[in-house]
Amino acid sequence: MTTDFHCHLYEPIFDADRDEVIARAKAVGVTRFCCDASKESDWTLIEKLYKRYGAETIRPGFGIHPWFADAALPGWQERLVEKLNQYPDAVVAEIGVDWIRRTHDPFDVQTKTFLEQMEIARDLNRSVTIHCVRAWDKMPALFNEFGKFSPEITLHSFSGSILDAQWFLSRYNAFFSFGVEIQSGKRESLMQTYKFLLDNAPTSIRFESDSPYMPLIKGTRNEPSNIISYI
Repeated sequence: MTTDFHCHLYEPIFDADRDEVIARAKAVGVTRFCCDASKESDWTLIEKLYKRYGAETIRPGFGIHPWFADAALPGWQERLVEKLNQYPDAVVAEIGVDWIRRTHDPFDVQTKTFLEQMEIARDLNRSVTIHCVRAWDKMPALFNEFGKFSPEITLHSFSGSILDAQWFLSRYNAFFSFGVEIQSGKRESLMQTYKFLLDNAPTSIRFESDSPYMPLIKGTRNEPSNIISYI
């Protein structure tokens, strides 16, 4: 049995057959799903999944994705704390920084929102799932500014270097989540990092589908059962 460490099963594209999607995943051994929010409006949808399928199946993640940091409504911090207090097994997710979207969502807004969510997670002793795209060189400074953090850190769709992995391993309770990219093996630097972790820190490796995104076949809907093809 395995866990899909990052997915978005609350997305409307699953509304017509969500039960079947979950059943297909469980049939191949994917039995738990880490459903991470992108924006505040997702939190209620994740709550509904949690109440329908239970804690053994759904691990909720409440947070604000960097793409939506500039659209966060005033008071989101208090509402996030309230939601996390309602669900003691929830994590703070999906949070982080994304340099590709800097023209849409200013990097200073992203970093402020990210650090505020890290502080909430630290105060409540909650794990986090971090989204980082083309900003690995900025992570040490952000974490040094933030300070100590003891809960688990899952680095979603990890694309950093071996040095980035070593930096996190030496300082934090870090886990590295990989998706479909490792199936093709086309990204040499990513495969080198993956092999380094396999050889040196195999228990730090996690797998994710990021469904319905990142499909095995372009133009199709991804789903959690597909991670069996690359774990």
